[in-house]
Amino acid sequence: GELRLDLRLLPPSAADRAAREVDVSVGIGELRVVLPPELPVQIQASAGIGEVQLPDGSEGGFGAEAQFPDGRPTGDRLHLELSVGIGQVTVQR
Repeated sequence: GELRLDLRLLPPSAADRAAREVDVSVGIGELRVVLPPELPVQIQASAGIGEVQLPDGSEGGFGAEAQFPDGRPTGDRLHLELSVGIGQVTVQR
């Protein structure tokens, strides 16, 4: 299947609110997330078999994992946990 999560209308201040975490997973298929350019985010993405494409690059193969930005989660950011079993995770701004 295909799941598209469009967060372009989410204001940058949304990262300051109490609900700061979004967990999304797809068994087989494509998970696409569209973010506004100014929204501060921390992304952890994985694909059991497939590809992960984040704003700063991509990883592919078995057990592909990537973070954006690299490093530990910090303060006021929207935290996204994204995963697919078989397929592709794509995050674009």
